Amino acid sequence: MIRGAAILVVLTSAMTAVAPKSTPDLKLSIANGRNTFHIGERIPIVFSFTGPDDGSFTVTLTGINRLGGFPFDEFAVSPTEGTADPRAQLLAQGGAFSMQSGQGVLSTKPVTRTANLNEWIRFDSAGTFTVTVTSHRVGPTGKNNLFSDEHTSDVRSKSFRLNIVPATPQWQKVTLARILHDLASPQNPDAETPPLRSAALEDLCYLASPEAIAALAATVRDDQIGFSREASDCLIGLSRPNREVALKAMNGLIDDPTFPVSTAFLDVFVQVQLDDLPLPVQDNLDSMRDFSEKIEAAKEPLSNTAWDIVAAALPHKVEPARGATAQTVLALTPNSPSPHALAVTGAILRASFPALSDAEKTKMLVDQWEIIRSRELLPQLRQLSHKSGDDPEPDLMIPGSGSPHELRAAALHRWYEFEPDAATREIVNQIGSATPLLTAKDLAFLPPQAFPQFENLWFNAFAEAHDTSQSDLMGGLLIRFGSGAVAAQMLAQTSGDHPDNSGNHESEAEAYIIRFDPQTARRLLQRTPAEDMECLGGGLNYLSHLVQAPVLTEAALAAIHSPCPSAVSDAATYLAKYGDDSARQPLLDRYLDWSKRWAGKPEEDHRRSTEDLETAEHREQREDHDLGWTLAEALLVNQGWIPDDDLIATVIDHCSGKNVCAGTKSLAKPNFEITATRSPDWNEYRIGSLNIPTFELFEAKLDQFPKGTAFTLPHSDSGYPGLQRAVDAQLRTVLEKHGMRVAQKRTDVEGTSASRTPKT
Repeated sequence: MIRGAAILVVLTSAMTAVAPKSTPDLKLSIANGRNTFHIGERIPIVFSFTGPDDGSFTVTLTGINRLGGFPFDEFAVSPTEGTADPRAQLLAQGGAFSMQSGQGVLSTKPVTRTANLNEWIRFDSAGTFTVTVTSHRVGPTGKNNLFSDEHTSDVRSKSFRLNIVPATPQWQKVTLARILHDLASPQNPDAETPPLRSAALEDLCYLASPEAIAALAATVRDDQIGFSREASDCLIGLSRPNREVALKAMNGLIDDPTFPVSTAFLDVFVQVQLDDLPLPVQDNLDSMRDFSEKIEAAKEPLSNTAWDIVAAALPHKVEPARGATAQTVLALTPNSPSPHALAVTGAILRASFPALSDAEKTKMLVDQWEIIRSRELLPQLRQLSHKSGDDPEPDLMIPGSGSPHELRAAALHRWYEFEPDAATREIVNQIGSATPLLTAKDLAFLPPQAFPQFENLWFNAFAEAHDTSQSDLMGGLLIRFGSGAVAAQMLAQTSGDHPDNSGNHESEAEAYIIRFDPQTARRLLQRTPAEDMECLGGGLNYLSHLVQAPVLTEAALAAIHSPCPSAVSDAATYLAKYGDDSARQPLLDRYLDWSKRWAGKPEEDHRRSTEDLETAEHREQREDHDLGWTLAEALLVNQGWIPDDDLIATVIDHCSGKNVCAGTKSLAKPNFEITATRSPDWNEYRIGSLNIPTFELFEAKLDQFPKGTAFTLPHSDSGYPGLQRAVDAQLRTVLEKHGMRVAQKRTDVEGTSASRTPKT
């Protein structure tokens, strides 16, 4: 019996040894087999994932570095004294983001991923440490989601031991020499970074000797393809004493006449001066917003001082570093720059203006005019404004491209500021033909006026246009600079009876009639019973981009009663942007009517109605379902009124469907945030969730709030910092004019390092 039991034990053990794995497993190891490293030495590690052979688990694989805001891997180190997470502050700010991803199917054959432990743990002192990792990369096949940990199956590695020894000056010197030698190897800018150079870049990132930090800082420049961003992250991840070393090195580079200061360099220059703040709770939105506000409050004065420092160094730079640094100074000009620095920068930029590319000249004239504005540029503005024999047609589709058309339009605008009569003569020369070289949008800076001498010429080109871009061009000029002289001819264009292959002219023709013949426009905009029966959508919102007039509001109020959901939706959206108090009751009545139809329906019906179904019946059902949200939004976020408690309660009480009700409750919350975005192509103002298309409507909306209301002014980014600075400054002036206040941001940030005093 004893012998049989022993055999059974042996057989059981053998079966256990060969039994397939039923759960995923993770092994963490050091790539080169060592376990002793210097402080600042790169520690290559290998993740090795295994699992059952039935394909039931997959593993998410990202790039080789710690990229992305997803906490896939959590490292634990013991003891924690003398260690830090070098990327914690950067990731909390939303930095170091990448969407590189892939998946592997787990089996008994390992799926491996290599990385550097230094991305998660920085060892600042010598000692013996144990390291483990918990990974959230693994999940059931078909359910693992890059954006959710709902279906992940956490796997935890066994610990391994590391011996960290001090970095001697001799070791640092020899290591840096090897790194610089490898980095000096020739590289094809279009080819993938060779492994030797890639490893050298990573070694330089972590070495952290004063000489290595200086070399790292010197790579934060726009012509260092593939490493400037990584070098920036490395500098920000240094310990506080080493960040002081980096700050000293970067000050030296700013003073170096041959070093081009980039926007990335200036950002790192500010970041290394920030002290670490308590990290936000990742799943708490208020905590993350509070952290972001504190970071921005701490950065603002440092950024302003940094700009003064770089602007003061600019006159001592030599080309090409001078031109590159000047562009950085332009891009990052603060709201209240030093007048002296601004004057010096403007003089340098004006001197370099003739040598710039067309795109750079356009950008400067459009976005940085406040800095370079001077009559000294008049000869160049006149030259750039005149048309040449080979000028192409206006490029209507690519704003911001720096095309010859855009450059000419920008130069004309700036020339007009100095010599309006002469510039107007050139404008007339360029638009007074059937093939004008400027659009109405190009000439938005002109005061209201008409050019009746060109009206018939433009109309004939409009009527004969065979593509949308041409009809848009001619229609825009007719609406903006017409006099109403061709109203009868334009009315005929609204019938849809055009020559074969011609463009669609109805909207531009209707907009012209709306502007110059409101009585005819009223008849034109009336919906017929046949149109309602066919459920043809309205076009009020498109027309509002071309012209604004009371007759459009009248048409929208009438369309609210239409049985066609798309027409009602169009009208409600229009009234939210341009309506007045007369729209409140019609919108509410239609919303209550919608609520009666959908109240009590199961959530399954609401969910089905939001799906993209093909049949006409389902499309009609979906349009009617979505109409409820559009009406609720128009009632709670409207140009014409601020919703009172009774209106809010009514809208919430009559919502139907989980998503509609959740969105309605969110919109009902008070929101006193104001943003304004300005670019050459469009302007937009927002108060809370309300999108306001014009400055006049923005001021009218402000007057609906009680005097003394406090608004917050978060920064907006349109890609045009000069225009944005102007509109940000305008907001404060307008709020003060209307008796409003600007709420103070939370600035209780302590311990920020002081930047050096700007040089004179």
